[in-house]
Amino acid sequence: MRTSPIAIALLAALATTGACAGPALAERESVAQVSYFGAFSTLSDSGSDGSPIPVTSLDANRSLALNGLHHWDDSFSMWSFSYDVAWSVQQAFSLQPGVGGLRSLNAEGHTALGLASELIFLGQPAGGISSYIEAVNDQAFVFTLDAASRFELEGDTGGGQFIKLQRWDDPQARWMDTGTVSHLNTLDMAFDIDGQLAAGRYRLLNRLQDDRADGAPPQIDAHWNYGLVFTDVAPVPELPTPALLLAGLSAASWLARRRPRGLAHDGQRP
Repeated sequence: MRTSPIAIALLAALATTGACAGPALAERESVAQVSYFGAFSTLSDSGSDGSPIPVTSLDANRSLALNGLHHWDDSFSMWSFSYDVAWSVQQAFSLQPGVGGLRSLNAEGHTALGLASELIFLGQPAGGISSYIEAVNDQAFVFTLDAASRFELEGDTGGGQFIKLQRWDDPQARWMDTGTVSHLNTLDMAFDIDGQLAAGRYRLLNRLQDDRADGAPPQIDAHWNYGLVFTDVAPVPELPTPALLLAGLSAASWLARRRPRGLAHDGQRP
């Protein structure tokens, strides 16, 4: 029996997709957490949002978001005082598969913190109280390359954020900065970096450092976003559902035309 041209094309595409092991995303660590504190004399207030436990799933919870407001006021002797904090901490990522491996990784994050406090003595403003709000917004990805691969990294950062690329060093058993992507070429700027990475294990991450607003400065607004593309990996050809149905019908029609003519109609097999 002959095989239809459509079936041959589909089988060839599937065979090509699984023919080699290209770039692969191996691990993810995402943390989003906020904590705040205010105090005057012997009185204090504190709270938190989020969790310090990293999210590691590559499929679930691809986006994290914390948003909130908090107000506290109290008095002590002839003093009255208050503080207000606000936060918005977000991050997300998406993946695009390619023919034979990961084609691209897109990631972004944003941290916005605000703080205001007031201290009143006998009805007159007397400054602020000891207070702060801080946030952890960390995002790291580990990917592996079985062979050298060309890449392009394009994005922008602001508010003290930057992107860093590290490579795992087996003899020293630790992550080492590559220098290819670092604060020198991604800190608070738009960037477009390309080059070639040797086979190995890599980690791509934003600046892993807490953001803190404590009156100096009273606000934080930091962000990062980037797209990492492995340019040696071809995109997976898109075939919309209607086209798949049409291909199936065409294949069925082709097979029907190829069936032997003259089948008996009296219930007997030819």
